[in-house]
Amino acid sequence: MSLLARFSIRTILNAVFLTLASALCVVLALQIAGAWHEVGSAQRIEALAAADRDVFQAMTTMRQIRGTVQTVIQAADDPAPALADNRDKISKLLESALKTAENADLAGGAQLISAVKAKAADADKLNSFL
Repeated sequence: MSLLARFSIRTILNAVFLTLASALCVVLALQIAGAWHEVGSAQRIEALAAADRDVFQAMTTMRQIRGTVQTVIQAADDPAPALADNRDKISKLLESALKTAENADLAGGAQLISAVKAKAADADKLNSFL
């Protein structure tokens, strides 16, 4: 007597159906886990892109402001208010860029951000003489 002869067709079909359903659930669970990992990667990329955008905008604006400083110094009778306004704009842009970079969780970012903050503090000390 064969092993399957003891079971009815209904029992055999139920066992096959349950096996296939279990395999399908395992495959779907693996796909969901992979998709969840990809969502995490996409969020990290989005944070890095936002940090890159803010840093680029800050640097571009700083360069534009830097280009107008010489004109302000030569053309204005009292360039101090305009220069102070430019320093304030640059300070706000730098703070915004650094805040976004801190939120991006960059590899080695903490050292880079602290170095930039130290250089900004040095620049502020030099600006206090003006």
